[in-house]
Amino acid sequence: MTVMTSRRLLLTAAAVALAFGFNRPSLAEDVALTFLVDNAPSTAKMADALVADFAAKNPGIKITVETRPGGGDGDNIVKTRLATGDMADVFLYNSGSLFQAINPPKNLLDLTAEPFMGNLLESFKTVVTTNGHVYGAPIGQAMGGGVLYNKKIYADLGLSVPKTWADFMKNNAAIKAKGKVAVIQTFKDTWTSQLFVLGDFFNVSTAEPNFAADYTANKAKYATSAAAAKGFQHQEDVFK
Repeated sequence: MTVMTSRRLLLTAAAVALAFGFNRPSLAEDVALTFLVDNAPSTAKMADALVADFAAKNPGIKITVETRPGGGDGDNIVKTRLATGDMADVFLYNSGSLFQAINPPKNLLDLTAEPFMGNLLESFKTVVTTNGHVYGAPIGQAMGGGVLYNKKIYADLGLSVPKTWADFMKNNAAIKAKGKVAVIQTFKDTWTSQLFVLGDFFNVSTAEPNFAADYTANKAKYATSAAAAKGFQHQEDVFK
């Protein structure tokens, strides 16, 4: 997750610094800011704690937390508010290709020259950079994804945790053959329906090191990349 600063903010690029605890210049008058986050309980708690801690140290700055849905509905809200000039002063959004889709040079504040950029990993900067300029900063904790296995079912059927995709699908077939549900997954929301695709990115980047950059530049597509298409094939395999 990445924190962005709307260009409509009139406090210069120090907005991200003041909103997230970095040193800031003194302000002559009280300032009111809005901070838009998704409505996941963990995100809301993090935002509220961050704002409360900041307010205790900076009484002249009031930050109001706003929430939005996740998934596709949240994407539409972010894009609509940016397009209409009604975006919050600071907001959370995704890095990478989704970041590029919101036209950072037009809608976001350039943070390239901010002192705190020296604290960021170059690997992060690349996913929030457009035309050599940085428009986002990281927030929150590192996350990982994985598959949870039912120990009882695996024990009853004599299965071992798979180490390859072929083994995973073989186990699923064995579970299904016993009349049990092999994989529980909704695929209803966009973030659930892309887990296998995103989880395969290491393999994609190993096979095609320039895929991410080429994809962002519209030079590579999932439909024409055998390595990238495997993620969607995995999705179909699990569905079946």
